[in-house]
Amino acid sequence: MTVASLTKLPAATFVLVLMMSVGAAQAVEMDIATNVGAGVQFNGSNNTFTFDNDAQADFTITDSNDPLLEGLTGSINDQGFTIGQILGFGGFQSADVSGTGTFSINDGAGGVLTGDVSWIQIYTFGASGAVNVGGDVNLTNIDYTPSSDLTSNAALAALDNGAGTVVVSFQFATPQSLTQLTGDTTLVSTSYSGSVSAVPEPGTLILLGTGLAGAAGFGLRRRRQK
Repeated sequence: MTVASLTKLPAATFVLVLMMSVGAAQAVEMDIATNVGAGVQFNGSNNTFTFDNDAQADFTITDSNDPLLEGLTGSINDQGFTIGQILGFGGFQSADVSGTGTFSINDGAGGVLTGDVSWIQIYTFGASGAVNVGGDVNLTNIDYTPSSDLTSNAALAALDNGAGTVVVSFQFATPQSLTQLTGDTTLVSTSYSGSVSAVPEPGTLILLGTGLAGAAGFGLRRRRQK
């Protein structure tokens, strides 16, 4: 579509095209992996798990669709996530998870992105397990504060005021079920890896809806004029 043809479109339709192109460009996906000294720790005495951190950062971004994120580090800070009623069949067990923590990514120049993270559900099957395997939106209130405009990371800035999904999986050296993890007072720790998929807050979608409403109104007016 040329600039000349765009000028012939109704104003509301032009807004619609513009907002669609802006909104689609800002989704970010990344893979994360545990740093040495960090991991998930299960505490059977109170049916909780925490993201234990004995290092400066819990994880490193190992792969992303934006090179500005490669190699950045981050952390998950919490007071403990509580494992609810356990359901299961065969070797598979799952439970709801309650609690909220803080997910953060350091931009490497003194700035940090933070967001509220929850885990929705947890499951175990043999030596494998995962939290939020359903892929629910569990990363909210994302805020990015760079140290200065000159050091701002454009990929992190695109996520500011957005929301997203964090999924984490882990492996036990010896198979552990949720019943074992919550029924034993011994602390069980494991490393983890995961993925993050984040999109901006749907502000552009509000504008997109405005464009749709305007286009519909324009069509209605034209029908009335005939």
